[in-house]
Amino acid sequence: MVHPDIAARVFEAAVRSRYNLMIPASFIEIFNPAEEKLLELASDRGLYLSQHHVEPLGVSAFGYFNYWKRKSGEKPLFSYYSEKEKVIEVWKESAKQWSKYPDVIWQIGLRGIADRPMWLADPGVPQSDEERAGIISEAMYTQMAILDSLMPGATREVTTTLWGEGAVFNEMGLLKFPENTTIVFADNSPGWIMPEDFYQTRREEGINYGIYYHHGLIGSGPHLAQAVPPAKTAEIFRLAREYQSDYYGIINVGNVREFVLGIAATRDIMENTADFEPQQWLASWGKRNFGDEAEAAATAYQTFFDSYVTDDTYGTPLLLDGLARTKARNNLNLIRGMLKEGYVKEKESNGQQSKDAFAKSLAKAYPGANMDMPQWIDKASKQDSLLSVALTRTLELASTLHGQQKNLSRNQPHRAYPFHAMPYRCGASNIQGRLGFRIRTKGSF
Repeated sequence: MVHPDIAARVFEAAVRSRYNLMIPASFIEIFNPAEEKLLELASDRGLYLSQHHVEPLGVSAFGYFNYWKRKSGEKPLFSYYSEKEKVIEVWKESAKQWSKYPDVIWQIGLRGIADRPMWLADPGVPQSDEERAGIISEAMYTQMAILDSLMPGATREVTTTLWGEGAVFNEMGLLKFPENTTIVFADNSPGWIMPEDFYQTRREEGINYGIYYHHGLIGSGPHLAQAVPPAKTAEIFRLAREYQSDYYGIINVGNVREFVLGIAATRDIMENTADFEPQQWLASWGKRNFGDEAEAAATAYQTFFDSYVTDDTYGTPLLLDGLARTKARNNLNLIRGMLKEGYVKEKESNGQQSKDAFAKSLAKAYPGANMDMPQWIDKASKQDSLLSVALTRTLELASTLHGQQKNLSRNQPHRAYPFHAMPYRCGASNIQGRLGFRIRTKGSF
């Protein structure tokens, strides 16, 4: 839980930054007054409210379990397939509570526990992609029917976010969307590229489209530092405009402090995508925040952004902070096994997992699957060398700063160095985020 005083300042900052939409937190349970307080605070600021893609109609698996624990003491499967009526009951009760707020952008869809596919929460779910996509499609129509019965004839905004397995099923043409649903494509890289379904989906008259974009992502990263440069963000948002996906946008920053640059840049990109010039913007950012040291600050940022080595197959970063931590942990486990067993165990192949739509969707978020250890060492050495330069320039800059300028520098490039052991969303109606910001009315960003 976020303390309400802190949340209030975040919501104030969102409004001051000219954002108009907020997903106040992940896994909000509106039946808990302390958690609902976050919705009240964001709404009082005039922000649109929305829900994370694991929370259709405001219900996550955790909220579902708590609901039934309070009501009957039982713990049914979190499964629209096996416990349909129980899931629908919680959706209905949650939607009633959410409908008290004036500007809700409803999320529909179907996922499982935490941020995983629904079939991982219920081993009885059918195995084929067609059947699984059919269950998700049916759930979306059920959710839309709940909204229709709760608010008959009312104009409302409804989105579905194609993250993870949703993107793969959409690419395969297996999902069916209710009428008046805004389809939101997600970057599964994160931050660097859009998935195939973004390019392949035919834009239809009368349907709105948007994008869900990551600056921060727990797991693979980036999580501890702003790794995505403004130039890359501008590239993705220009693609969104080109592919008629600029009705809605949300950015996931996870944390605020580490991503102030990305938050500010994305706001300006959304407001004037065509004329955004990354290098000029970075120079202006440096001048506003670092005064006489603006040029040194811009150079330190750019050196840091240029330091990430990329996967030769996808062109996405190999060693973001989370990826580096995961790789280091896996290597330590490998060494531990060698010391204990005296040999390296062959990794067992999981044929089903390799075919899993969720695993396929994250291939570009967890690159390097076909690299051997010498290749990893070579890439890591290159990134280490480049980050050393970024660190030196950042520390030189920090030594000349004072007060707030110095505090800001402490949150920037050198936070990701070295790369060893290494929730908020907001949006704009036309581009949203988690500390993501915004939902748009009509037109372009």
